[in-house]
Amino acid sequence: AYPEKSLQSWDGTMAADRREPLVMAAWWREFARELYADELGEAFRPSWGARAVFIDNVLARQPHWCDNVRTSVPETCAGLLASSFEKAMQDLKKRYGEGWSWGEAHAARHRHRPFSRVPWLARIFDIRVPSGGDAYTVNAGASDFHDEAEPYANRHAASLRAISDLADPQASVFIHSGGQSGNP
Repeated sequence: AYPEKSLQSWDGTMAADRREPLVMAAWWREFARELYADELGEAFRPSWGARAVFIDNVLARQPHWCDNVRTSVPETCAGLLASSFEKAMQDLKKRYGEGWSWGEAHAARHRHRPFSRVPWLARIFDIRVPSGGDAYTVNAGASDFHDEAEPYANRHAASLRAISDLADPQASVFIHSGGQSGNP
C-alpha cells in the first residue's frame, strides 16, 4: 500500500520521476468521480475533469456535494476522500503494477500523421516521452480524466520550446517538441 502520509512531505512538484504526482492525480480523479457522477448521471463522463475551483469550493464551503444522491445514508467529504484514495491505489496497481512514476503515466505523445494509424509504422514514427507538469503548472500538460485507457497522458502541452539569449540573440535556440518539422 502507498500510505497517504507520504503525500504530506511532498512539495507539490509535478516531476516526471516522482511517484507522488501520479498518486495525487489518481486520487483527484477518483474523488471527482465520487463527488459529482451521481448528480450528473449520463452527463458526467464528458464533464469529468480536474475542476480545481469546484473541488476547492466543495471542500471549503459546499460539503453537501459529497453526499451521494443515490443512497439513503449521507456521505461526508472525509469518507469520500478515504474511499477515493483506496480506489485510486487499486487502479494504479492494476494499471502499472507496483512501480510507477508520473512521467511514465503522463507521457507526451506525438503521433505521426498518417503513420500512427498503421500499428507497425506507429511503433517506428510515433514519439512517447515521459513528462512532468500538469494543467496547473508552468510546464503545462493537461490530462483527460474521462480517457479510461490513458487518463493521465499529457494531452495538451507546449509544442514550441525556446531559450532566448538576450545578450546574444543569435545564440537563442528553439525546437518543436516532436523534433524539427515533426521529424523525430
